[in-house]
Amino acid sequence: MECRFDRKLPARAVAVLVRDVESRTLHPFVLEQPTSENDYTFKLYLADRGRGYAWWAFELYYVERTPEQVGLAVPWQ
Repeated sequence: MECRFDRKLPARAVAVLVRDVESRTLHPFVLEQPTSENDYTFKLYLADRGRGYAWWAFELYYVERTPEQVGLAVPWQ
């Protein structure tokens, strides 16, 4: 696995976005956004339900707004 980060997340609430470049049917998505409760970290969900090997390519971005300000709502909370 190869990961490259250009910078750290700021220590405040921001909205993390993922842009899928290449994956199988279940695309990566942000499971948990950065908050003060999780020390401004996020969780990314990855799952490969197919057989054999496959490429994963995606880009992560953050914007200087809270998830609610950009219209991101977690339906299971």
